[in-house]
Amino acid sequence: MRKSKFWLVLGVVFAAMSLTSAAFAAPAEVSGAQAAAGTVVMGADQEPRTLNTFTNEGNLAWGSYVTLPVMASAVKYNNKGVLIMDLFESITLNDKSPQTVTYKVKAQAKWSNNRPVTADDVIFTHRVIKEAPGIVSRIGHEDVSSIKKVNAKTVRITFSKPFVAYRTLFGRILPNPSVPGSPVSGDLSEFQQSMRNSLPLASGPFRFVSWDRGSQLTVERNPNYWGKKANLQRIVFRFIPDTNTQFQALRSGEVNIIVPQPQLQIADIRKQKNITVQQSLQFAWEHIDLQTGPGGHPALRKKFVRQAIFTGINRRQIATALYREIAPNIPVLNNVIFKPFQPEYVAHKYQPFGFSQQKAIQLLRSNGCTGGPARPGAGGVYSCPGVGQLEFDFYSTAGNQLRELAFAIIQKQLASVGIKLNSKFSLTALSVTLPTKKWDIMMFAWLGSPEPAGSVNIHRCNGLQNYYGYCSRPATRLLLKSNEEFDPKKRTALLNAFDKLHASHAASLPLFARPAFQIHDSRLKGAILNPTNSGPTWQTENWSFAR
Repeated sequence: MRKSKFWLVLGVVFAAMSLTSAAFAAPAEVSGAQAAAGTVVMGADQEPRTLNTFTNEGNLAWGSYVTLPVMASAVKYNNKGVLIMDLFESITLNDKSPQTVTYKVKAQAKWSNNRPVTADDVIFTHRVIKEAPGIVSRIGHEDVSSIKKVNAKTVRITFSKPFVAYRTLFGRILPNPSVPGSPVSGDLSEFQQSMRNSLPLASGPFRFVSWDRGSQLTVERNPNYWGKKANLQRIVFRFIPDTNTQFQALRSGEVNIIVPQPQLQIADIRKQKNITVQQSLQFAWEHIDLQTGPGGHPALRKKFVRQAIFTGINRRQIATALYREIAPNIPVLNNVIFKPFQPEYVAHKYQPFGFSQQKAIQLLRSNGCTGGPARPGAGGVYSCPGVGQLEFDFYSTAGNQLRELAFAIIQKQLASVGIKLNSKFSLTALSVTLPTKKWDIMMFAWLGSPEPAGSVNIHRCNGLQNYYGYCSRPATRLLLKSNEEFDPKKRTALLNAFDKLHASHAASLPLFARPAFQIHDSRLKGAILNPTNSGPTWQTENWSFAR
């Protein structure tokens, strides 16, 4: 997992609608006897399409969560947002001109077949990220001019230009093709198909066992793990996209831990005995993207239309309706790089006219749009010269009840100013639809970390994670320069300068930096909420379950 990369969060509030609740039954393989032997069942609101998290198709939060216990990271963030070593022993900045960095793998690190994790694996992983098709992010790797093997456990990298986020250059390390059982061949044209259905080798405390698509994925203790041996025998990830079913399963004991998106049910489950609810601020934010590229409605390429959409949305009303019971007074977000709890945060004018339905109408009428209301709520849908009727398809993922409420509020708000939204919700909205760029409006969340380098890939012209077609050359220059700036204050200034410019373009509307929740049976010990993209499975070797 690239730690400067951002994960898509399918099930977050503002990223899913509810489905009819279905009955939930635990499969036979999670019997009471097995549970007593050390099995924990984790309810997951996403099911990954592939276990290859290096690719666009695999860039989902739960794809990362289910694979992290199996494929260890070079580095990862702990629950305090501090970068810690995992597979790597050290990262040393040797020189800045040209920038040269030495990466050393821990001496004891090995694969589940007892082969050591080596410099060859690190070099091969770099080659995959830089050369293989379908890679979700090449940030940093694209600027590597040379990578050399120093010894069996050490590589030295020289960058063609400065790269300040060098400590997060590597996440998961792949076994090179010479390692017996490696799922990856030297033919990188086939890389996207590797690790699609299984992970035959492990470098983490657990190893892959099975994946019953549509139901669950199971991992078990890796007997050859080089670090602290896992307390549990196995973890079963049960895929439960429906909100009600997930909470019912926890209450009944059919799952032991869930990491739900903010939901109204959290207020009730706090009162239940023998249930522990952990909550914290999180490096995740919900937002609305407008497709400014050729795949979206042509009206969205008009700035005044985008401004009218944003002006017609009352973010404070949405926050109050959705969060008042579980996270009251959550602030509206006005920065796509930094969160309100970070000292670098500066609020910018993503709604330069504030929330004003009358101003939204004025923007449309002054640009020749007709057919809509002269005053808020009077009825009708506007049509604008050369781009047609302002009727847009609104995409997100299915399964989240609170998400349904969010969409209903936004739909009503924009209808009052003559803009019509059609709901287009599916379980594959982000994993399939989003990368195609053939959509109008998409609401979802990015989950990141304290390192802002991944934002460059999201917002730069032609960035691999830039799905909304946004392209501003001045904004891109600021982003690229921020990746080269080692002075923290100057780097922050560059990123905030980008954000101010980005806000003026009205292409993406940040909503809220959402809180994180982790809820589990109180008998489960060692499961500590992590607010970064390392996620809830960042230290599963420490989990234990006292029955």
